[in-house]
Amino acid sequence: SECNCSHFEAYGCSSSDSQMKKHCLSIDPGFATLVWTVTTIEGDFVDCGVLFTKKESAKRNLASVEDNLQRLGEVYDTLFALTKIYNFSYICAESMSFPRNSSAAAKVAMTWGVILSLSKSLDCPIVQISPKKVKKHLTNTETATKEEVEVAVQKRFSLMEKILESKKI
Repeated sequence: SECNCSHFEAYGCSSSDSQMKKHCLSIDPGFATLVWTVTTIEGDFVDCGVLFTKKESAKRNLASVEDNLQRLGEVYDTLFALTKIYNFSYICAESMSFPRNSSAAAKVAMTWGVILSLSKSLDCPIVQISPKKVKKHLTNTETATKEEVEVAVQKRFSLMEKILESKKI
C-alpha cells in the first residue's frame, strides 16, 4: 500500500515531530507476503521491499503454532530493522480485510498485531486505507486489477527495476 504522506499532521503528528521523524512506512500486510514502502513526508520514494515468509512446519517437524510464531518473528524483525534506518512519522497500512478462509484471516490478524505492536513501541500512529481507496488514488478507479496498480506505482515512483528485483527473492 502507498499513502499520500504530504498531510501527515492530519494524522496526529505535531510539527515538532516532523523535525525528528521524516518518513512514512507504508505496508500491504500479509502473512506469507508483506510489501513495504518508505517515502518521505513529502511523498518521495525512498525504499521498498517484499518479505516472503515460508511455511517450514512440515520440513522441520514443527507444530504449525511454532511455525506461525517464527514467521511472525520474521515480519517483526524486518519492520523493526526499518525503524533503525528511518525515522517514521506514521505507518500507513492497507486496512484489514477478512478473507473467506478463517485460517488466512487469523494469520493476517496476527500480522496486524505485529504492526500495532511496532506502532505502539514507536509512538507512531497508524493510518488505515481501504484497498479500494488505494486503487482509486493510484489508478482513478476502485476496481483496478493488481497489474494496473503495479503499473501506476511504477509510473509514480519509477520503481520498475526495484519492484521486479524484489519479486525475484
